[in-house]
Amino acid sequence: MRTLIIGDLHLQAGLILPWIKNVIIQETIQKVVFIGDYFDQWGQCSNDRLYLSELNELLDFNRYAIANGIEVDWLVGNHDAPYILNTPEVYSSDNREVRMQIQDGLKLLKPKVTTKVGHFQVSHAGLMLDRIYKNIDFTTPAGYLELDHLNQEDGHHFSGYASPLWVRPDALMSSKSHYKH
Repeated sequence: MRTLIIGDLHLQAGLILPWIKNVIIQETIQKVVFIGDYFDQWGQCSNDRLYLSELNELLDFNRYAIANGIEVDWLVGNHDAPYILNTPEVYSSDNREVRMQIQDGLKLLKPKVTTKVGHFQVSHAGLMLDRIYKNIDFTTPAGYLELDHLNQEDGHHFSGYASPLWVRPDALMSSKSHYKH
């Protein structure tokens, strides 16, 4: 299956998604994986119009993909978890109503923590080698708690190398013993 994997969007969907649609057609792409971080950009916390436009772009792309038989996996990144969990960060939208609309929109996209592409397991930031990741239904209390754990405990507490949501490159470099080749 021809798959296109797209990195962080950070409020750039309006620029990037038209290009992705062209690539899908030109390269006969059958699956698209977005690895998260759809929202947030420094200096844009009060730009409600941009946040809502971004949300609409994502939802429109999802409808386009469904209508054209293209499989799409939406993964959760560290900038998405605060919207799902309703725990805004300093870089999140300042507007509670906008955050709630983003939360509802993300739930419609049914984001995952990881997805498999061929022989590769894909996440936003990394995977613990001794942990099995399952799809989490973020609309349930148990799923909500699991996402909160991944966002807080695995990422920040363990220097980020263990979390599928958040990692710092320096943590990876200082944790080479955690790599298996």
